[in-house]
Amino acid sequence: MGSKLRIGPSENKKFHARVVHTIHNINNRHFSFALAIGRCIVAAFQILMKACLTPKRRFAVILSLLFALALPSKRLIAAEAGAADDEKEICKKNLSIIYDAIKAYRVENKDLPAWLSDLVPKYLKDPNVLICPVVKRTGNVITLGIVDPNISTTYSFQFADTPVPKTTQGGSNHTMKEWKQRQMGLVGSKVPMVRCHHHGRVLNLCFDGKITETQGAWEWELNEIDPKELSPARLFAAETALTAMARAQTEILARDSKAPPNLIDLSRFYNAALTESWHRNGPNDPVANDLSELPSGLQKFAEIEFDTRGVIQLSSRKLNYPRFPQSVKNITVDRKAKKLHFLHSTGWSAPDGTPVATAVIHLANGKTHEFTFLYGDQLVDWVALGPPPRDHDNSVVAWTGHSQATGGQTTLHLFKTQWINPEPDQTIASVDYLSANLDPAPFLIAITAENP
Repeated sequence: MGSKLRIGPSENKKFHARVVHTIHNINNRHFSFALAIGRCIVAAFQILMKACLTPKRRFAVILSLLFALALPSKRLIAAEAGAADDEKEICKKNLSIIYDAIKAYRVENKDLPAWLSDLVPKYLKDPNVLICPVVKRTGNVITLGIVDPNISTTYSFQFADTPVPKTTQGGSNHTMKEWKQRQMGLVGSKVPMVRCHHHGRVLNLCFDGKITETQGAWEWELNEIDPKELSPARLFAAETALTAMARAQTEILARDSKAPPNLIDLSRFYNAALTESWHRNGPNDPVANDLSELPSGLQKFAEIEFDTRGVIQLSSRKLNYPRFPQSVKNITVDRKAKKLHFLHSTGWSAPDGTPVATAVIHLANGKTHEFTFLYGDQLVDWVALGPPPRDHDNSVVAWTGHSQATGGQTTLHLFKTQWINPEPDQTIASVDYLSANLDPAPFLIAITAENP
């Protein structure tokens, strides 16, 4: 049998010297610390496999290795930190040069460039300025969806003539330039023109020429405004709402000339069509349900005739879009009625007994009555996720159908709720419909005044 190599004190010192020499050699040649560790472990393993060490000497060898690794690693980390600082300073100089070039471009053209490539060569003679030194070393480029079509650059031009990419706060059909101009209307020159994502923290060349550092999205480090207000969805919400409203109006049927006056005309209050997925606010939102399967026009539900042509959607904590108001007021009734029947429902759920909406009934004699619709009593989430809702004394399931927007896979419910007029001899002048502004988002399809 072959005998294992036994290492005495002198051999142990030689072994230690070889390991230390290997580590320092690697460090002096500027290899990564990880590679140095790997080589040392392999070298130590090879020797230990041949050696027969006592536990005490084995422990001594391990301590020697750890000590030997600690000194060069500290120097290596310090060297790498110094190199990173140098690269960041070079990058900042690049950004300052880019700022001067953009400034010169603006003076001559009275506008911002569409891309950084528009600066080359007239305003920026050296295109290498458009490359971050980190990328020159690593070859890794972070664009976040904003790619100059004409030149290679590692810097992200925030006012580019390109739609906001989906990777940036959900994206938008509006351009980056349009978005950033809207942001400047709220926070001024703090908005970055150019950004570099290749360092530990993001470098931001602001519109006023200042260079700042942020952990990520610069909007979240502002104190004077909720960063959500600077998102494309919020800044373009009004235009989106107007477009959606205009589209909805074209899809809403005109009121039937034969409609009796006790079927209250809600035409001027509709803000969504039965045929649209109105809970979907943008192209990146999940598919939402619609009421295209609901019979429209003069229809009877739960033994009451209604005029069903559109939707009055109110806002809530879960549906906070500018398109949908918190209330609609002065719905004209102008007639006597012993009951008012509401065809309605709500999106999103809540514990039973939670207020969802309130109808404020104004009488011609100046008196008002309030009727609050409670979750679990008068209505529940229109999307059926469990057994059919139970009927109540003043509220029943009036219609059950399916959503065409989800391929008929979702069951939907609408409810008929009646309010009994304590003063049937008095004319009901108007009705206000108010959201409780909690999680449920109430919507109204129709109101019918039951003749006395």
